[in-house]
Amino acid sequence: TEWSSRGDGDDAFIVLDLGAPQAIGAVGWDTRSMADGTAITETLTLTADGTEIGTFPAGPATIPVDLTAQVLRFDVASSTGGNTGAREIVVRGPTE
Repeated sequence: TEWSSRGDGDDAFIVLDLGAPQAIGAVGWDTRSMADGTAITETLTLTADGTEIGTFPAGPATIPVDLTAQVLRFDVASSTGGNTGAREIVVRGPTE
């Protein structure tokens, strides 16, 4: 399932509530794009339970993290504008 904003560009964000605190080992954001080159998310800022974790590149690869959180907010930090969004948002547990 894809998600997109309504023309928010760099102001787009999505909040995911995992229902309870979860151990998280990786996150990822596979950006959507339009044929005219818009809607591409380049970088994102991740906030977990109100604490900013950092900014990371969008792409199909996941970014390793080590945190426990219930509410994750992904903010588009930079994009090509338009209806930015994701083809897939990844939240994985830790690997052992």
